[in-house]
Amino acid sequence: MKRLVVLLSVAFLVACAHLRIDQAITAYDSVADQIRLGDSKEEVLTIFQPIIDKVTPAERKRAEQYKQDGVLVEIIYMRSANYVDGLVTDDEFIPYVFHDGVLVGIGWQILGGPKTQGQVQPNSTYIHAQGTYIY
Repeated sequence: MKRLVVLLSVAFLVACAHLRIDQAITAYDSVADQIRLGDSKEEVLTIFQPIIDKVTPAERKRAEQYKQDGVLVEIIYMRSANYVDGLVTDDEFIPYVFHDGVLVGIGWQILGGPKTQGQVQPNSTYIHAQGTYIY
């Protein structure tokens, strides 16, 4: 009986995590077209921060920053997909790149492509705000 309770509890927590991520993806999809190159980081975060707060730190990709030729480069990542493989990989996010607080790029092409990808396996599930797909 204890084993059944533990298994049901784990299944519930996993389902809640997937639901939370899917809700964040749906929210992202509904506002992404409001963002334009040239927007300030503050303007972008005003729109995105409530969505970022919907998921736990473990379900996010940490923001990055560095200096390049005297320019402060900052990258924030928005959750745009969820591969049900137990991994948090680059291809589940869209990067937003800022130079000195101004948005100069959206998407992986500016960064040379994602470094990590989900491990889609036969009969695995891909969850996206537009629907759930089973391979």
